[in-house]
Amino acid sequence: AVVSTQSTGDLIEWLISHLNKCLLPEVPLIIVSPVADAALAHPDIYGEWLNDAKQAKLYVPELPFVHSQLIKNKRIHHFNSVAEGMGEVYRNPCIVFAGHPSLRCGDSVLLLEKWRD
Repeated sequence: AVVSTQSTGDLIEWLISHLNKCLLPEVPLIIVSPVADAALAHPDIYGEWLNDAKQAKLYVPELPFVHSQLIKNKRIHHFNSVAEGMGEVYRNPCIVFAGHPSLRCGDSVLLLEKWRD
């Protein structure tokens, strides 16, 4: 599946907002992908693809997406692979974005095997 980085940023914002409303402000989001760094940077770099509200934020000293601040505050962590250091920040509960949508290849398989028990 192809999901635009704006949609991903909006999904992350919604998840964080929902977790906060559910009194779960410490639940981390972990993103495991070889393109995570670039995907998280693009919304802030390519402002012309943002909606009007977020484009307006580009001209004030404020980050247009909440995820940029959450990365700074260590609520969102991103890794190229599970082996890269995810174990250092992993804890239950958490939300993990990883791998292929089928969950049958890549880092998803490792995570499912770990969580199976």
